[in-house]
Amino acid sequence: MSAVKISVEIDGEQHDISECAWFFISPCGCTHGVTTVKDYDNGGWITTPEAAHVHMTPSKAVREQDIARGEKIEIGLRSGVTHRLSGDCPHTPQWGRAELPQGTEWGRAQNARNIHIVDEAEDADRIDWDYRTPRCGGRESLFEIHRSVVGDAPMCKKCLALVEPVL
Repeated sequence: MSAVKISVEIDGEQHDISECAWFFISPCGCTHGVTTVKDYDNGGWITTPEAAHVHMTPSKAVREQDIARGEKIEIGLRSGVTHRLSGDCPHTPQWGRAELPQGTEWGRAQNARNIHIVDEAEDADRIDWDYRTPRCGGRESLFEIHRSVVGDAPMCKKCLALVEPVL
């Protein structure tokens, strides 16, 4: 009986795919995320950067925004995960992304597709619903503020341009 073996070339050396992981690289060059090459949902392997991005970021709009902001995805050895993810990014701006103005955060209006920069919630550990006006000049709306609701939505381009004018 024969078996198919998938190998990956990293730095000129061949490695079995099971020794690898996909690394998500911020615009500054620091690693901010990692995912396995094993596709546990469908069996098999995640063999391309594009497939790794889909696996990690299901929203196509968010993936497109990540790419436009300079995020990269590369394959590397699993043995390097701890080293690459330990510590904070030493760059300014950190993770290659501009900081939000003090007292603001990303929020999502009820039934909205995009997230906007709005005034921060009083308690960052609980989900906060309140009427706010987005910094981009959009109309006041009921916004949900909590990190659990903003990750799967693209950022409003006008709000993003306020903190990252190069996009």
